[in-house]
Amino acid sequence: MSYLKLIDDKIQSLSESLSSILNIETTVVDEHLLRVAGTGHFYHSINENSPENSLFAKVLKSGKAELNLYDKNNPVCQSCSNADTCKELKSMILPIKVDEDIIGVVCFASFNAVQDQLMVEKKEEYLDMLKHFAESIEKEIISIKMVNKLNMGIAEING
Repeated sequence: MSYLKLIDDKIQSLSESLSSILNIETTVVDEHLLRVAGTGHFYHSINENSPENSLFAKVLKSGKAELNLYDKNNPVCQSCSNADTCKELKSMILPIKVDEDIIGVVCFASFNAVQDQLMVEKKEEYLDMLKHFAESIEKEIISIKMVNKLNMGIAEING
């Protein structure tokens, strides 16, 4: 099980808050491409896998952000196995990193013209917020890992 799945309720709550405030859709996918949280269109595919040839997979492999804000003919999107059914118009995707490991991705996406316009007009603000979203998840996972290490140390002492 992924660390992200352990805190999926917290991630879902944060996703819903950000979506409501920013008027865009959010999602989080773990290192196995399993969607652990999502709003709007993404909500209906929580606990489903994203395609192996998606932008999410590309970010997981590269560890680099992907901004698909201006190119409707993005080659990665066109080669994705969901290309025919995908309703996502624009996206910002960042990796979630813990101890140099990429454990998932966070994404803001648009599914209509209003969201499209907001993502382009507020690109810098949204990117900054997306970074904070990723960092808050990273900090939560680091806390879980630290507690696990402490518990293992206590078990060894008492063992």
